[in-house]
Amino acid sequence: MNLSILCITVLIQFIRAATKERVKPVNLKLKKTLKTFLSKFADYKNKSMSLSDWNQVAIKYNLSKIHRRGNRIMYKDNSGAYVVKLSTVEHDPCRTDPLAFARKKINHPNIVKLHCWATQEITSKRKKRFILVASVYELCDVIIGSRLINNDENTIRSIVHQVLLGLDYLHSKKLVHLDIKPDNIMGKTGKNGKITYKLIDLDTIADLPPEDDEIYRQVFTSGYVDPEYGQNRILIESDIYQLGMTAWALSYMKKGDEEWCRNWGKKYNKKRKQHTFKSFSSVEYGEFVKTCTDYDPKRRPNCRELLLHPFITETGN
Repeated sequence: MNLSILCITVLIQFIRAATKERVKPVNLKLKKTLKTFLSKFADYKNKSMSLSDWNQVAIKYNLSKIHRRGNRIMYKDNSGAYVVKLSTVEHDPCRTDPLAFARKKINHPNIVKLHCWATQEITSKRKKRFILVASVYELCDVIIGSRLINNDENTIRSIVHQVLLGLDYLHSKKLVHLDIKPDNIMGKTGKNGKITYKLIDLDTIADLPPEDDEIYRQVFTSGYVDPEYGQNRILIESDIYQLGMTAWALSYMKKGDEEWCRNWGKKYNKKRKQHTFKSFSSVEYGEFVKTCTDYDPKRRPNCRELLLHPFITETGN
């Protein structure tokens, strides 16, 4: 009888130990852990690991896939602690630095917080070089969409105002975002229920080059891109244009940026004033959109000037 009890006790301890090992917490905010995780992703990208094995790696690291778009995969930590973004960037010394945002140590309440990042270079079978980037961000819980906005200009104002504050901070560090759109803005609900809106997807951030320099410009989202991208120019005013298109899209979009680009972006001629606005839109809102999206970058205001615009300050008639 005593032997039986002993065997049962040992078995229970063994099960507990196995369970504890299975649910052992993993913290990808630690650089060493993130590098190990990225090396496994590199094995998958190099075809030395199958998709099913890679999915098991994600489970081991307590991650659930949120979505996959192009060369980017987003995972959510199942405990709700953070989001992990994996990007594959083609190596090209002429392109903008994919980690300019990390090197400048960005810290602003209206820009998503970066906890940790790691990179690893790989070479494909065709001898192409790629940089794998793993970024760990704070988790935001509010998605920008028609349900949130609900034809409420005050909500649009709050989103645009807070994005402006984040942009002003970036520009003060001689950085430009280059991919401002509703899908790259999220909100985080505070303890008091107040939503703080933040710019996300920081991989597109680049150092601001000298004004006359030409530099490779990748078009991230055609429906929002500024006119000067075709001349391979990177300007602070490029962000202002995209902000204006974003402010305009917020009153129309229903299903996200893909729908906006399909229904509006391709029909919009940047050289002409083609803006139309809904009946609930104020004059100040319309003027804000138009001044941000002026075809001539020299006529676009900067962030600090826009923060004083009647649409933002609510000082219109």
